[in-house]
Amino acid sequence: MRIERLTYVTENGEILFHPDGYPSDKGLTIKQLAKNKRWKILNKIARQLANYEQSDNIKQSIKLSNDIILYYIDFRWSKCHKGIEHDGYSDECNHCNDYGCSSKKEYYIDTINLISHLDYISKKDIGKKYFFTYEEAQTKLKELQNAHLI
Repeated sequence: MRIERLTYVTENGEILFHPDGYPSDKGLTIKQLAKNKRWKILNKIARQLANYEQSDNIKQSIKLSNDIILYYIDFRWSKCHKGIEHDGYSDECNHCNDYGCSSKKEYYIDTINLISHLDYISKKDIGKKYFFTYEEAQTKLKELQNAHLI
């Protein structure tokens, strides 16, 4: 299996990536690709690097793969006093409107796959909304609860 070459190194040592349509001696730096939100080519680069590392059995402390998990804080509604699950994300329960609903928002830590959600996740949200470890997400959840923001 031959892997398509994605890189070109200029005479001054700059590494350029050439997405489909670029000549093999032209391209964009990884910063330019990220700035232009060219997530598909960045994903392709990461996948190819992972395949290369795996095929040559190179042991790395950081392994690029499609299995990068991010943690984030989400919420769900508890069941109301009638034992009925709250419908969706509305603040009103469709079953208890006459009596006042006892359903409450319950915050918890959930996970998503980074590669699958690259189009939705902004770099500035890492460490604020999305976290690389469960412990970081748990710390943020406690911080928001202590500040009564959730």
